[in-house]
Amino acid sequence: MAERAKAKKASAKKAPKGAQGSRGKVAKTDKPGVGHNSGKVSAALVKDHHDKICAIETRLAAAKTKYDSVKGELRAAFAVVKQDGIQVDDFKLARELDKRDHGSVVVGYANTGEYLSAIKSELATQLELFQGLTIPEAAHPGLAGTQAFNSGNDRSTNPFQQGTPEYVDFDNAWMAAAKEKGLTDGDGATIN
Repeated sequence: MAERAKAKKASAKKAPKGAQGSRGKVAKTDKPGVGHNSGKVSAALVKDHHDKICAIETRLAAAKTKYDSVKGELRAAFAVVKQDGIQVDDFKLARELDKRDHGSVVVGYANTGEYLSAIKSELATQLELFQGLTIPEAAHPGLAGTQAFNSGNDRSTNPFQQGTPEYVDFDNAWMAAAKEKGLTDGDGATIN
């Protein structure tokens, strides 16, 4: 009996975000027949639902109008960027990279340089973007932790003295990189 109740509960649908949930069990009524209206919904209830939905649609239309207006301003701003000779896609990439954690960007590009070199791509040497892009571990233990995870090294490869702030920074960065990938595992020593 309890298993059926669990199965029934698991299969119950959730109300959409912003909507009201079920009002509980609704009594089933007989289908309306000739001469009685016991199965009909009251006009007041229909009107109530109509008014609620109309109010939501009005708010939605106002929000969409405002959104469209701001989106138009953004398109116009990027059109001016293009007119001024700036490569829009590169500009967008630069803005996106600046919004990220700067340490992870450095680590990402250092890894990209390694990977380009490993696949013997001419980009590894032609662009010279990746040449000499290394992270001094002693100066940036957090970056070293992120890079250690991205390179497939275990959490236990922390080179810093246990109990020091550098050890904690490395460990926290390693775990943050693991969690970013959706990985979890007890003490985290085997995540990868």
